[in-house]
Amino acid sequence: MEFDTETLQPTYRLLIGIPGRSNALEIAARLGIKQTIIDEARSLTDSDSQDLNQMIADLTAQKRQADLDAAAAAKELADSQALHDDLKAQFERYQNQKDQLTESAKDKANQIVEKTRVRADEIIRDIRKKQLQAGKTVIKENQLIDAKGQINALQQDQQLKKNRVLNREKRRHAFKKGDEVLVKSYGQRGVIMDKLDAHHFEVQMGILKMKIEDLDLERVSAEEIKKEPQPKATVRRTRSSGVSPT
Repeated sequence: MEFDTETLQPTYRLLIGIPGRSNALEIAARLGIKQTIIDEARSLTDSDSQDLNQMIADLTAQKRQADLDAAAAAKELADSQALHDDLKAQFERYQNQKDQLTESAKDKANQIVEKTRVRADEIIRDIRKKQLQAGKTVIKENQLIDAKGQINALQQDQQLKKNRVLNREKRRHAFKKGDEVLVKSYGQRGVIMDKLDAHHFEVQMGILKMKIEDLDLERVSAEEIKKEPQPKATVRRTRSSGVSPT
């Protein structure tokens, strides 16, 4: 059991691995016995016993300091863990709030894009109608497709693609000549005419043939093709007696 020689009080602390020591001379000195008597008594003590007592005293002091350091370290660890848990909870709240704000912003952006797309389709139909009535082409078809593609490019993706590499490989190997596809950036249907390289295909959209990257293509299912209404062709004849070769 540990004994405090400064206060002459037991600490009631059990020290494991350290043998007890004699504190008789220290207690005698604190109680007022003359130093000469203490020194004489110490001289009569075997030197090995004195060394052992000193060694035990050093070990006791070191163990006390180690216990204090361990207690301080345990407190710092507990404080650090509490701070870590608090910061983790705050970060998770921030992430959730950020994701919600991002999704909300994308929803609003997509609503604006959808309204713009509907209006753009109306304008394009009106332009085509007026061009047919006028009997001449002011705006070329590829310009209309490109303008619509720029609008479609504003669409915000709201779900992250899982395993992009695997999806890319599946899409790249799934296409073949003759497949009907949707060119996502232009919002137009087309047919694959040829495979140009590992990642590009030649796609015909109407009268246009364009080089399209595989990531921009999406297969059109047979069910979607059946559901899509077939356009009716109309022929308009001008009143002029001749047609300019231009």
